[in-house]
Amino acid sequence: MRGGLRGAQMRAYERLYDPPPLACRWRMSRLFWLPTGGQTVVLRTHRLEIVHNGSRPARCARVSVYPMDEHLDPRRSQYRRLEVWISSPRLSALVAPYGRWTPLRIAMVGRGAWSVSAVPKHQAGLWLAAHLLEEREGALIEPVELE
Repeated sequence: MRGGLRGAQMRAYERLYDPPPLACRWRMSRLFWLPTGGQTVVLRTHRLEIVHNGSRPARCARVSVYPMDEHLDPRRSQYRRLEVWISSPRLSALVAPYGRWTPLRIAMVGRGAWSVSAVPKHQAGLWLAAHLLEEREGALIEPVELE
């Protein structure tokens, strides 16, 4: 058998990449995440780069994110860490200041318009999770000893 799709394959890239997590898509060999509706997440931005997001080169953010979506089954994938890109340049610019783990509410407020706000401090559970993530990552970085 030569070329073509195999089995239940619908597109050529499916044989190269694993099925993406919810709200994620493979574009240009990168995993892009786009929140659906209003969503609460614990997010950390690593960097901004100009990458091709599937339609054009754009300034995209590389983030680590824990989606806290109440619509997902908690036994399956509620507490999953995603290392992804954000394809929207506007949303990338809004999450760029959050270089530390921060609980955020992300909502689409119009066509292509985003609203990003930090969760109020009185919701201590999410802020405690962000603090523990920050401490755990700080503990993983080993100091370099100069000789």
